[in-house]
Amino acid sequence: MSVKLKNPTVNMVATITLEKESAVTIKNWFVTLDSNGYCVQAADASTAIRYAPYDVDAGVTKVPVVADPDAEFIIESVWNYTKSYKGKTYDLKVSSWDCKINFGSTTTNVLKVSPSYRSGTNWSTKDVIVKIANGKSIY
Repeated sequence: MSVKLKNPTVNMVATITLEKESAVTIKNWFVTLDSNGYCVQAADASTAIRYAPYDVDAGVTKVPVVADPDAEFIIESVWNYTKSYKGKTYDLKVSSWDCKINFGSTTTNVLKVSPSYRSGTNWSTKDVIVKIANGKSIY
């Protein structure tokens, strides 16, 4: 899994439910809304997102997403982390099997790297602490 909640016991208390089309499957990572208002897997170009902590199979039409706008996530990155990324916003990089933060792109700026001194490990792509950037959350 490339995205997980940093503090699951704190942030999983409150969820909101989004609707999806029955044929759509959702992986446990970031989601967005399509032009009809249905929940779909987030893409590189997504401009507003939420985190879906569970896989949701076809046939199910409800998707629980984390309601806490300040929830922090641990995510992998496309590029090696350096301290210069702290507190800045970047884009998602999504493939069919993975979701990462892309330090090389600032078009949608949906993820904000934690300003904490523990926001990542220099020269590593693992365990970068982020949250959804202000104004970039669904609802």
